[in-house]
Amino acid sequence: MRYLGKTSKDIADATGYSEAYVRNLFMEGGRLESAYRDFAAIQQQEAQNKITGALNRAREEAQYAIDRIIILSQKAKNESASLKANQFLLDLAGASNEVSFKDFIRGMGFKTAAHKIDEMFQKVFGKSIGEEISFLRVFRAMEERERELAGQSN
Repeated sequence: MRYLGKTSKDIADATGYSEAYVRNLFMEGGRLESAYRDFAAIQQQEAQNKITGALNRAREEAQYAIDRIIILSQKAKNESASLKANQFLLDLAGASNEVSFKDFIRGMGFKTAAHKIDEMFQKVFGKSIGEEISFLRVFRAMEERERELAGQSN
């Protein structure tokens, strides 16, 4: 009862002992002092274990949800679903809903902004944006060369 926050008077009323006797039981050197401290320590450890377990489960569930959103952002058949998933991932990476992506990178230097964008790209797609940009440059160069060749043959 003491651990539940009951006063010496409450315990005395419930057990039929005098308030002074109950107070003496729990005071330093009292007959129940060490038993009460041991019980309190066990209860605190059990509570800490439950809290730690709940936090670990929450972390696991959060990571699972983020992984599912990443997959949705990559494979969604519906463009609005993909957009929402990517918007969530940008928010998670630090770009707030209240600001545009342009505002997010505005105060950064070019290299810092490029690094931040690459980090977000790697988190979402698992590869560097540099790889994609290099591919696009090669693809565009091939298209330009084809146009040049087509123009020369005419």
